[in-house]
Amino acid sequence: MTTQDAALARNDRYLRDFVEALRMCPFARQCRESGKLHRRIVLDARDAQAAISAVEALPESEVEIALLIFPLAPARGAESARAFEAFCADLRDWMIAAHQGNPPFYCVAFHPDLPRDLLDAHRAVQFIRRSPDPTLQLVRASVLQAVRAGREGGSIYLGSITLEEALASASPLSLSDQIAENNFRTLQREGPEKIEALLDRMRPGLRTARLSLRELRREDLPSLVSMFGDPRWPFNLSPAEVAGFLERALASNAATGLGAWAMELQGELIGAAGVRITERPREIELLYHLRPEHWGRGYASEAARACLELARSRGFTRAVAPILPGNGASRRVAQRLGMSLESQTIRHGQLHDLWTMNL
Repeated sequence: MTTQDAALARNDRYLRDFVEALRMCPFARQCRESGKLHRRIVLDARDAQAAISAVEALPESEVEIALLIFPLAPARGAESARAFEAFCADLRDWMIAAHQGNPPFYCVAFHPDLPRDLLDAHRAVQFIRRSPDPTLQLVRASVLQAVRAGREGGSIYLGSITLEEALASASPLSLSDQIAENNFRTLQREGPEKIEALLDRMRPGLRTARLSLRELRREDLPSLVSMFGDPRWPFNLSPAEVAGFLERALASNAATGLGAWAMELQGELIGAAGVRITERPREIELLYHLRPEHWGRGYASEAARACLELARSRGFTRAVAPILPGNGASRRVAQRLGMSLESQTIRHGQLHDLWTMNL
C-alpha cells in the first residue's frame, strides 16, 4: 500500500466512522455518495497552491467540497497544529489575492493535534476538526451563499466547524449554530475520551503503550545522524550513510507503506523501527535502532512487536533479523520476540547472525 493509498484509506475511515457515523455533519453522506466530494493527496507542501488551482479548475457542478490531504506534514503536537493553521492562513490570503477578494472556495485547516477545549460548543470547534492527517478543506463559496440565502444549494458536506466558521455572521440559531450545538451534545453523550480514542486510532503510524511510530521524514536526518554516530553504538554510520538509510526508508514507505519508522516517546525521536519487504515471498526483515540513553527499558521490544503485528496483518508469514554477533542487546530483543538463530549471512561486508520466526 502506497503512502497515497494509506492516506485515502484513513480518510475513508474518518468520514465513515466519525463524520457520518456520529452525524457530525448531516450532509456528509449525501455529498460523498453524489460524487461531489473531491480528494487529493499532497506529498509536498510546496505543491499546495498547484493543488488548489487544480481544484478551482474543476467544473462547479462536480465539486462542492475538496479535501487536500498532507500525509507527510508534521503532526507532532500543538506546535505542528499551529504551524499548519498558519500555513492554511497563508494559502487563504493567496487565494483571496488571486481572485481579487472573491475566491471560489473557503479554506479551513484540519489537523490531528488541534487542541481539546470542550468548555462550550464554539470552543469545541478545533477538537472536532481533528483528522487523521493534516488536511485542508475547501468549501465552494457558492454553496455557502446558497445556504445563507435559504435556497436549495446542494448536498453541502461542510463538517460542523467549517460551516460554523464560514457562517459566523449568520443569525442566531443559524444552521451552523444548530450543527455546532448538536455536535457538542454528541461529544457529551459519547464521551470526549471515547471520541479522542477513536480519532487517535485513525492516525497514521503505530501506537504502543508508551511509544508512537510514524513514517520517517527528511527533517529527522539530524537526529538520526546523532543516533547512528554515537560512540556507544556497536557500529557507526557516517552522515552520508545515514542519509542513504533515510532515503531508502522514504522510498520504501512511499512505495509499500512499510519501511523504517521513527520511534517517538512523548514527541521525542528516540530511535527507528520497522519492517522491510525482502525478495522472498511473504517475508519481511525486522529492524530496530534505539538511542543508547534509552537502552534497557524495553522500548525496542515494544516497537518491534508492533511492527511484527503490522506485518502479520498485511499477510506476511516470516520475519528475519540480521544481528551482529557481538550485539547482545539486539540479540536479547530477538529472543524476547520469540525469534531463533537460524544461520549466518553477510550484510554490508560484515558477518551477521540471522534470527528468524514465523508470523
